[in-house]
Amino acid sequence: MRRRKSGRGTSTQSANTAIGYGDVLPTTTLGRINTVLLGLTGLLMTRLAAVRGVQEAARRAGVEIGASWNS
Repeated sequence: MRRRKSGRGTSTQSANTAIGYGDVLPTTTLGRINTVLLGLTGLLMTRLAAVRGVQEAARRAGVEIGASWNS
């Protein structure tokens, strides 16, 4: 890992994945691959948590999820 000052392009990556703010970054190929995989895993877990939260809220409200819109 090495440190650097934040530059252009780091704000989008940081906002989307909350991985670093450009001051510390991986320098090896394995480290970069690991960072991407961790970011994608975090996005997937966040999405699953959001879906589960919506399902639970709908269940408590008595709303049926997955019903056909044409019925």
